[in-house]
Formats: sequence, structure tokens, C-alpha cells
Amino acid sequence: MGKQGANISAFPGKQDVLKDEITKPSQDKNFNFHLYQGRSNLTLTLYLPHSHPILALRQNPFMSLSTAQPRTKRADSFTAPGQRPFGCWQLLDLLGEGQWSQVFRARPLRSLGDSAADYAIKILRPDGDSLGTVMMQHEVYVAYHVSHPNLCPILSAHVDAPPFYFVMPLLPGQTVKRLLNTKVSLPPSIALWTVRQVAEAMLELHNKRWIHGDTKPENIIVGPNGHATLTDLGFCRSFDRNHNLSQKQFCGTIAYAAPETLTTALNATPQSDIYSLGIVLFEMLTGESPFRNVPDHNLVVAHLQKKPSDVRSKKPFLSNRISELLTHMLAKDPLRRPTAEELVPWLMDLEIDLIDERTVA
Repeated sequence: MGKQGANISAFPGKQDVLKDEITKPSQDKNFNFHLYQGRSNLTLTLYLPHSHPILALRQNPFMSLSTAQPRTKRADSFTAPGQRPFGCWQLLDLLGEGQWSQVFRARPLRSLGDSAADYAIKILRPDGDSLGTVMMQHEVYVAYHVSHPNLCPILSAHVDAPPFYFVMPLLPGQTVKRLLNTKVSLPPSIALWTVRQVAEAMLELHNKRWIHGDTKPENIIVGPNGHATLTDLGFCRSFDRNHNLSQKQFCGTIAYAAPETLTTALNATPQSDIYSLGIVLFEMLTGESPFRNVPDHNLVVAHLQKKPSDVRSKKPFLSNRISELLTHMLAKDPLRRPTAEELVPWLMDLEIDLIDERTVA
């Protein structure tokens, strides 16, 4: 399996169907996972021993796991890009797709002759389930309440009736995930600069009482000028739980999940985002996960119990100060991690040490 691990979504609506199956006893002392193929989007069913000390689902029946297979790219996409208008937009090439939606490059119909195709439209699949609709409405709600230069804005939205969609600026550049696929690792100055920008976006989210909930390389876009943008607010959790998708579900990516979120999502704090960002920084500096040799099905245990690798064991030339930063960001206890407010100047201070290197890069 790929190092990105598995995406888990726990949906209360499927609780009654899955509860008996999820709580089957297992002969193995570890987790038993049934994984569907796909490196960055894996859907799994989890079986646990009744007495497992980490996740006792009989005592926490609100956490249940989706068993639906993730969608894969297909030729019969529900919208034919470039062949017909979509409302007041012309859809061009398909930029990407997920389980519930597709994203197209687009331009306004009223100015086809002289308008650049510098918009992106995220469209909900018409055959998707109700959760996709709720997530899209949630993402629009969060974007309406939080604005920052390092957060992807939503320019307009139609989420009260089908077809459900929203419009974003088309961001130039590449995701950190794609950069790592081509460059293996990034210069420390560039990595720190990128992560500091993401931390500033996190700070604004946290100040507005939101937790991002799914910080990972795929959700960070770096432009040609180095500007970093944090995307995908669909899994944001509010300090005020009245605005959450569910009070007890976990939605996110296991490879970047903070330990406290894996027992119950009620434990998520702003420092949960810091842990996720720490794993992203580790990967940017080394090209590897701090839990590289841990199989996907053991990632939950690793986050909860295993000490992350020392970044200097992978890259000995890195300074002790960078190693110390990552030690704090990846602490098992969220109270030992810095807040976003503390992290931004810490990263900036390290950037200053490496400013010459960034200029050369």
C-alpha cells in the first residue's frame, strides 16, 4: 500500500447496519483492515477485538465506518467538459475527481471570446449520497466565514438545490503531493516557508474557531512564486459543535491524523492540525513519512503509541532546531504541541536562518 495511508469516514447514518459487523471479535491482536484498492483514497472496514484498549467500539457505538468503494475515474463522467454550458459557465478539462464530486477548469459563458479559463468549479455528482451534499454545504459555510490569503476562497456557490456546485479561482502551481513525487524532498528553506504560510492560514481558521481536520500534501497548493494555499474545508470542525457534520464521527486521512482524533472526534483541538502539519513538514524535508515502515493497517497504533523517526536520522544536515520543532509538533500529547500562534514566529525564525538558501533555490 502507498505511504499515504487510508481515508476513513465514519458516518452515524450507517451505524445500525455496520455495528454488529464492526464489533466482531478478531483472532489477531492488531487491527484487521479490509482495504479497497487506491493509494490516497482507501475505504476500509475495521474489525477490533472486544477488549482492544485503543478503540472499543462497543463502548463508542457512534463511531462507524463506511464500506462503500471509492469511485474511480471513468469515461462516462456526468458532465461532458467543453461540449455544453453548465449554467453560466463553460466547462473545459477535468482537473480531478473524488468520491462525491468532480472539479473542472471553467470560464464564464458571457465572455468566451476574451476570457481566460482561470476558474475552477467543483460539482457534486448527481448520483452521490446525501453526505456529499452536506459536506459541500459545510465547505461553503466555512469559506463564507473565514477569509485569508493562504486559504482558497469560494467566489460563488449553488448549494440549496441541484445541481450543487461552487466556483473557486483556478490556482496556478502544484500540490505538495505532486512536488514530492517529482523532487523526492524539498530544500529546508522552501519547506519551512511553505509550512509557515499554511500555519498562518490555520491561525486564521483557529481564530475563527475552526479546525481544518484534513491537512495533508494533497490539500496544499504551491504556486510558481512560492505562494501556498490550504484547500478543502469540507472536513472542518467547529469549536461550536452545532456546526459540525457530526459530533462523534471521524473524517480525515489516517496518515496525517492526530492521535487524539482516533479515539473520538470530540477530542480534536487546534493542536490536532499542528500534528498533521508536522507530518507534512517531515515529508517535505525527507520525502518520507515519520512512520515510513509502518504498514497502513498499523497506522492507528503508530500514531497513538510509536515515537516518530528523528528527522536528522534521515537528513543529518538539518539543524537541531528543526528537529526540535518537529518533536514538538509531533508530540502525542496535544498540550505539548505549539499553537498556530506560537508556530508561525517559530517557523519564521527558522526561515531567517535559511534565507540565503531560499534565495538561491
